[in-house]
Amino acid sequence: MQANLKCSNCGAEISNLNLSWGKKQWLWALLFIVPFIILILWSERPKPDYSKELSANLMDTRHIDERIDVIGKILNKGNHEWQSVEIKAEFYDSTGKFIDEGSTYLPGALRPMKDEYFKITLKKPYKELLGPNIKTIVKVAGANFYRF
Repeated sequence: MQANLKCSNCGAEISNLNLSWGKKQWLWALLFIVPFIILILWSERPKPDYSKELSANLMDTRHIDERIDVIGKILNKGNHEWQSVEIKAEFYDSTGKFIDEGSTYLPGALRPMKDEYFKITLKKPYKELLGPNIKTIVKVAGANFYRF
């Protein structure tokens, strides 16, 4: 059985119908595939390491009433802009035993070769933290890097 195709306007029979892209259809495929492959390869590049570019420095630890404020400065010494930077303060006693920790996030982004001040507040801390010889260490606990 052979199917006949007719024009809906004039009723003429259509004998030759070609639904291909032509002889150079691979050029049309390249137009869509190559940029897609480039985008995938570009997004799979290794991401930078925040621990190599960001450093946190302790400036002061204040004991005020029933809270502890840890004041510090974070420096971006790399070439990337970091967002959602988390800074953590850890407290140790004189023997090096871990007591407690607190953390905060920097608002916005930290641009290359810039610094930012931060404050971590612990409300109603453990009594051990209010004693003498408490060692405070601040460090960068995490950060995000967005390519786009």
